[in-house]
Amino acid sequence: MTMAKHWRNLFLFLPTAAVMALLLLRSDIAAEAVRAGLRLCASSLLPSLFPFFVAVSFAVEAGLFHTLRSWGIPTAAAIFTLGALGGYPLGGKTVAEAYRVGLLTKEEAERLLCCCNNAGPAFILTVVGRHVFRNPVAGFSLWGIHLSVALLLFLLSRSKIPSTLPPTPPRFSFVSAFLSAVTEAAEAMVRLCAFVVFFSVVMALLSTASGGVPPLLAGFVELTVGVTNLTFHRRGFTAAAALLGWGGVAVHCQTAAVLSHTDLSLRSYLGAKVLHGLLSAAAAWCVFPLL
Repeated sequence: MTMAKHWRNLFLFLPTAAVMALLLLRSDIAAEAVRAGLRLCASSLLPSLFPFFVAVSFAVEAGLFHTLRSWGIPTAAAIFTLGALGGYPLGGKTVAEAYRVGLLTKEEAERLLCCCNNAGPAFILTVVGRHVFRNPVAGFSLWGIHLSVALLLFLLSRSKIPSTLPPTPPRFSFVSAFLSAVTEAAEAMVRLCAFVVFFSVVMALLSTASGGVPPLLAGFVELTVGVTNLTFHRRGFTAAAALLGWGGVAVHCQTAAVLSHTDLSLRSYLGAKVLHGLLSAAAAWCVFPLL
């Protein structure tokens, strides 16, 4: 074993051992975090995402994007709109479905991932604007910043996407398409909920071990935990914009889960999310004095 591999293995082992020790010493906290994660899945993720996942899979099988293209609506624009309205990780799921049926090349799909997987208006306006900041104007401002930066990334990516015509729509069977849509959506939701529960436990253990995790660090890992601990001032507003643009490690794991049946790479996507967070933070810092 080379020295580099030795240090790499040691670097991976130490945090894993620390988490295992915390799980043994704080098993009650870990158990409550699991229950909290499951409650979040049951009360929020499943009701909001599962129907969307079924609908997207079924619509793609039924030839929705072929129909939109015949009406003059580009596939990329339709995917961007669905991602903007549905929230994380619906954009990633839509890209994966379009790529799976041959509507996008691998290059097109990976470029669209850079701009089409975004926070939804329900989360930004309701959770951040109304409940966290208690300022609806702040919520709409954050949504505007988030969408504007996403649109900028979309336009930049579109300039590099080759113009291709969609293939002939596949033969459609209502029964097989419905069964496939529900099954694939259920599998995707199991993966998503597993990540939510896991990161709920990680954040609870970190909070216990350190006496509290700073909102920016918490949001870097898990978006909801981070933004719900911010306060309404210029730095808090800027941090919220940055975290919404970045999305969080947990969201990116969820995105990887919905892409697991494809060969799409997340390398460009992760770089774009970093850029989305930085540009959003800069815009929010400038916009706050106008609120």
